[in-house]
Amino acid sequence: MALAMPAGSPLTYDDLQRFPDDGRRYELMDGTLIVTPAPGVPHQVVVAALYRILFAARREGTAVLPAPVDFVPDPATVLEPDVLVVDAEEVDQACVTRTPLLVVEVLSPSTRAQDLGSKPLAYAEAGVPAYWVVDPEPPVELSAFRLEGGEYHLVSRAAGEERFEAVDPFPVTIVPEALLEV
Repeated sequence: MALAMPAGSPLTYDDLQRFPDDGRRYELMDGTLIVTPAPGVPHQVVVAALYRILFAARREGTAVLPAPVDFVPDPATVLEPDVLVVDAEEVDQACVTRTPLLVVEVLSPSTRAQDLGSKPLAYAEAGVPAYWVVDPEPPVELSAFRLEGGEYHLVSRAAGEERFEAVDPFPVTIVPEALLEV
């Protein structure tokens, strides 16, 4: 399938809707296209475990969503967090446009640079209050960041068998090493 895009113009969410459903992850940051391959199995094992844990702990009025779900804070920015927690009212929409309560990225070789660099900047600009990063390489590590003064600050880190205790967006306990269990 051929795509014709205007040269030199920033891409938008509407442009992205015309892209093929080919297993790649298409995201936009300030109108610039970012394409990454589909994640590998270990990555998805962690995503599934996080989803199950967060879903079981969610509070009334919230929803937990695994990728692929588009978060569109503005027409030129389309992000696809690995897991996100949103207001339950967002589940009737084609994409998430209101600020999530939490976004989680699971690192992989193809997304590591964005997950630790440009994505947290975009999430911070969108006002996402909590950002978690999980590194699935043993010992599995979960780093939790809180948005303060427009920047993310590390508030907690747990690795291996250490317990991570979150209070926001709701109370939940996660043992990073257990995220690799199938």
